[in-house]
Amino acid sequence: MNKLIYIIPALYVASIVNAGAQQRVLNNPDSSIRSLTVGDRVPDFLNQQNLLIIDFWATGCSGCVASMPLLDSLQKSFGKQLHIMPVTYEKKERVASFWKKNPYTRNTGLAYVTDDRTLSAYFPHLYIPHYVWIYKGVVAAITDKEYVNAENIQWILDGNAVDWPVKTDRGDYDYDKPLTTYGDTSERPAGSLYASVAPFQEGVQSKMGVTRDSVRNTQRAYLINLPVASAYFIAWSKVVSLFDLIRPSMFFTPNQVVLEVANPGDYLFERSGEQYFNAWQQKHAFCVETEVPDFGQDEKTMYRYLIADMDRLLGLHGRWERQWIPCLLLTELTEQERASRRSSKQPGDAGIDAVDLIAQMNKVVSNPPVFDNRSDKGRQQIAIPKGIDLSDISAVNDALFPVGLKFVVQEKEMDRLIITEMAGKK
Repeated sequence: MNKLIYIIPALYVASIVNAGAQQRVLNNPDSSIRSLTVGDRVPDFLNQQNLLIIDFWATGCSGCVASMPLLDSLQKSFGKQLHIMPVTYEKKERVASFWKKNPYTRNTGLAYVTDDRTLSAYFPHLYIPHYVWIYKGVVAAITDKEYVNAENIQWILDGNAVDWPVKTDRGDYDYDKPLTTYGDTSERPAGSLYASVAPFQEGVQSKMGVTRDSVRNTQRAYLINLPVASAYFIAWSKVVSLFDLIRPSMFFTPNQVVLEVANPGDYLFERSGEQYFNAWQQKHAFCVETEVPDFGQDEKTMYRYLIADMDRLLGLHGRWERQWIPCLLLTELTEQERASRRSSKQPGDAGIDAVDLIAQMNKVVSNPPVFDNRSDKGRQQIAIPKGIDLSDISAVNDALFPVGLKFVVQEKEMDRLIITEMAGKK
């Protein structure tokens, strides 16, 4: 069975959000309406006999749109027990045109709401997708999309209570404000030197940055709400060019990381059982900042300071190292193998292209790093059986054989992010 680790995938911190990035919404809710949260009773027009899931979305939110086929499948599966209602602030004409043309929405039977100002006032949010679960007249949950699945829907329909984290979006968080408490910051000495860590800030989006305080003559580098492995990756990406590293993809995959630690689950999220990224992140993500006197340092230098302080404050040593390790290379069949291919089963309808297959295989914990070694690195279509174990290389190769491809194991030099717990770490 595949075990997937989800590291906040990113090239830059703007894309560092969970596995389906959230987008800032531009709605304009009715300010005269009192907002509701989990446990509150809803107005009569939302009080239905079935389970109502309100899906706040927008046509410009790729993660929202890509989820529509799943939502449609859940709606059809549960029938009258469930009502999934996509809701957007956008105009009816725009949404209707988009819905008919987009491949993710045009074949769905979901009935959507447009021009919304009312529902977004009852359930305020800054980032979409945003899901509100209402059952028997009461707000049962407010979540992101990872909770929307058949098991959780059935759990609520069976009358069970849930203790999922409530998705909250804070718009008042000041990223320029220091994490530490100094009282009146104007009284802090000019040119101060400090570093600090703080726990996860609920409702705050992940962010990184460097700020300059000309009054106090300081610079401050910070990372907000990131797990440890992602924090090191992002900080190092500001010091070392990602293009200078040998890696299986520009994205951050688990097989690029070596954890020399007692509890790997404290550093990387591994989906298993009932564990969800949102709940894990609240426990394991953190914030860190470094402030130093401003001597005109560039951004790269500030992030070097931040990495050094993470090492010191967390009792770790995070760094890139170039190593020779066994890797999986996607390559073309030999001439002899191609000759035997004539009698093999021919491919059916394409289920995935080669580039996406490599990306998926790089998420499997047990797989070595997977590289594309084809002479033509285009998006070649491959019929991969549904539910295939992507850690079973023999089975994957059986599916690749009809299209003239295979994975081979070969030693290859690559850069890996090494995180080591140092002696004396608490």
